Amino acid sequence: MPDPKPLESWIEATERITPEAPSPEPIARDGEKPILPLWRHARTADPPKRAKPLIDGLLRCGHVMTLASKSKCGKTWLAILLTIAIAIGGTWIGRKCKQGNVLYVDPECDPKSLDNRFREVALHMGADLSEVDKRVQIMPLRGVLTSAGKPPNIIDVARAIESAARKGEFDLVVIDSASCLADGDENSSSDTRRYFAAVNAITASTGAAVVLILHMGKGERGTLDAIERSRGSSVWGDAPDAPLSLLEILPPDGEPSDYLEQGERAFVLEDSGLREFPSTPPVHLIYRHPVHRVDADGITDGWTPKGSPRRKTKAAIDAKRTESNERAQRCCDAIVSWLLSHDGHGNRLGAKDALGIASEALGANIKYETLKSYVRQSPVLEVVQVGKQRWDIVPAGVRQGKLATD
Repeated sequence: MPDPKPLESWIEATERITPEAPSPEPIARDGEKPILPLWRHARTADPPKRAKPLIDGLLRCGHVMTLASKSKCGKTWLAILLTIAIAIGGTWIGRKCKQGNVLYVDPECDPKSLDNRFREVALHMGADLSEVDKRVQIMPLRGVLTSAGKPPNIIDVARAIESAARKGEFDLVVIDSASCLADGDENSSSDTRRYFAAVNAITASTGAAVVLILHMGKGERGTLDAIERSRGSSVWGDAPDAPLSLLEILPPDGEPSDYLEQGERAFVLEDSGLREFPSTPPVHLIYRHPVHRVDADGITDGWTPKGSPRRKTKAAIDAKRTESNERAQRCCDAIVSWLLSHDGHGNRLGAKDALGIASEALGANIKYETLKSYVRQSPVLEVVQVGKQRWDIVPAGVRQGKLATD
């Protein structure tokens, strides 16, 4: 392990980069052929070995993972937890991590506060602090400006790392947060692709995996598919090998404090499709400063994100059930009244006629299957199937126009 590089060396490396420097992407001039790699034969008979997993079943060395959540959900603490898990070869969200060296790039946090955050999490995990200090390096960029007087962007950081870090020096690079290093419009697909080109340059020059900490947009992101939750262009969800999202979850009835200890909050960590591994089941986490732990006791089973269409309170569920029962009773009462006043029909009413009677009773049209469900709930009516697509309604105990005998 080389000697830790002081902040000045990172700044010096960064300041050597100016915004006027050419993009790392190969760009052809007008009239020239684009510079692209030539094609080659597939290697199915003798395929190359894949990179080793850094996080079992989730992320390989040299690949990219994103972690998106809304503000104040503890995503930085979760990223620090991952950093220390890699440094000591521990577990993160229940998954074994390969021990390695980490570079933590932070354009937001006060460097002194960041060191103390690492200490808090390391002590909570029971980690060897000397091992953490040996294996974790921090690149604090808060307040740093390039020679052009601008905050560094992702290309500046990629080039600074390439110029100062040896291949294999780091196993993981964490960028917290990714949006602070964006130079362009995060809603632009082309700008976001350039961003990921610089991120991929980091993986290529170091061999390390990169984890980007992202912000979700405003509003109820739990109502969206996991891949759509990150703020900005859809490329933020498409480009990573392992896109993850962290959402706070709430119980279907009552308040979280009815189930959790004081100061605890519950979250679900979901992926939106892993490129290298099968998709994983959502992981329920309980956060109590400063760490998230896996809910191994099932306390939060059945909890869903705020705003999720699947999330309904018990009162809402009971109200919906009561409304449905009342509608069913009105339909069946109307059908019973019709049967009692029409003896000549042999205690039998076809589905089409029954649907008209029920719709008139409700003042709204209903579907055949809904009516059939209502009748099956009734203790005084029954459904009789008289053909593949045809059914009638009769009083309970009546079959083929005759009373059933016991």
